[in-house]
Amino acid sequence: MLYLPKMLAEPYPKINLIIIGAQKSGTTTLYKYLAAQPQIHMSNPIKEPGYFCDMKFIQHFFQAHGEYKIDSREQVYRRFMLKGYAGQAIFGEASTYYTYGERSRLQQIPQRILQECGPDVKLIYIMRDPAERMRSHYLHIIRNSNTSGDYKKVFNEVKDIMIKTSCYHYQLQPYAETFGRDNLLLLEFDELRNNRPALIRKLKDFLQLPLSDNVKLLSAANVGSNRRQFDPDALQLKPETEAWLQDVFAEDTRLLRRDYGLEPGWFKEK
Repeated sequence: MLYLPKMLAEPYPKINLIIIGAQKSGTTTLYKYLAAQPQIHMSNPIKEPGYFCDMKFIQHFFQAHGEYKIDSREQVYRRFMLKGYAGQAIFGEASTYYTYGERSRLQQIPQRILQECGPDVKLIYIMRDPAERMRSHYLHIIRNSNTSGDYKKVFNEVKDIMIKTSCYHYQLQPYAETFGRDNLLLLEFDELRNNRPALIRKLKDFLQLPLSDNVKLLSAANVGSNRRQFDPDALQLKPETEAWLQDVFAEDTRLLRRDYGLEPGWFKEK
């Protein structure tokens, strides 16, 4: 059993809510909305602590983002997740690393979540047009690293990760197999942008909580403002590459429709 420092009689709260992705699809906005609810504590001061990733990733992440030396998961919990916790019934975090490339499979993240949180943990996954998510992913890479180069160059360097992160059925499969469909809430970025009351209703039903109806709490966060610096043509790939990607994403989306009953707004059946 883990214990809070200086409060040995108080056990750590168990994480029972995780926004698992998808990166660049509105997860920061969802995180801020949920963190504003009095019944919910979201990981603080770090939104994405990557607590369920392997230790090598955790240590590299915190070394790169602040030169913190991490010796254990407990240290991540104490220092980067519990600030402001006051006994809320729901304790969540929002690490999009859990549905990034092949990481969930290579690091057995669903199995680690199951072991530490139990089978009733609630998982939220929000999706957007997969090609748009990739373009936003590119802007994120340019903005937050030393990488330089146009979209075509960066895509060719990291295309496997970018494509797999945009294949939402592929990302959901290990979580659905581990936790079942009822533990997953699937949302769309278009709902966040155009139908926030409906999205709030889905969150209320899923979490069984009287959440705020203030749609302003779902105002866009983390918007890639540097997109305006690019000519729209600069965010396109070769026509043959775009056509191939549309086929890849169409097949993945057909599986979403088959297995989850979704009809995503971006999906256009050929």
